[in-house]
Formats: sequence, C-alpha cells, structure tokens
Amino acid sequence: MRDDSDPDERRRAEFEQLRERVLYNADIRQGDVALDVGCGDGWIAFAALDRVGPHGRVVFADVSRDLLDHCRSLADQLGVLARCDFVRASADELPLADASVDVVTT
Repeated sequence: MRDDSDPDERRRAEFEQLRERVLYNADIRQGDVALDVGCGDGWIAFAALDRVGPHGRVVFADVSRDLLDHCRSLADQLGVLARCDFVRASADELPLADASVDVVTT
C-alpha cells in the first residue's frame, strides 16, 4: 500500500510529537519558570508558555541576537511578551542565578 500523504505534513507531525515529548519529559508545571537553552526560533519555548500558564515565565536563551529578536517580536505579536525573558548567552555562560529556574529544556 502506497502512502500519498504530504511529506512536509508528515515531517511537521513528527516534529510536533518530538516537541510534545520534550515538554512532557521536562514535567513543566503551572507557575514554573522554564529556561530554553539554545531556543533558536522559540519552537519549544513558545509551547512551554502554555504549560507554565499565566503565572509562569519562560526564559529564551540563545547566542544569536537575530533569533532572540525574532522571538521577542513574535512574543509581542502573540501578547505573551510580559511572561518572557530573553538572554543572549552561550549555554555554558548563562547569567542566571542558581535555582532561579524550575526546569530546563534545550
């Protein structure tokens, strides 16, 4: 039997399943502060916002100023900017205090 489904749709569905597994395994809870190290375009971080809820926060961390600017702009467009922090730093030099986040994704 031949599968005629769109390969882009299949790939998108696979990536969404991967993201959900990452978030599930991170055990993010309402009110948490989540840190996404190497956030890139925010693919995991924006989904984490749903999990932390209205009283939680997500820290977007990346070495790329352009990607952080993109995430900041998108957060503003989505109306979630107040629940986001943006940190330009490498994974081994994050300027965050010990125990200042509840969960880390990457």
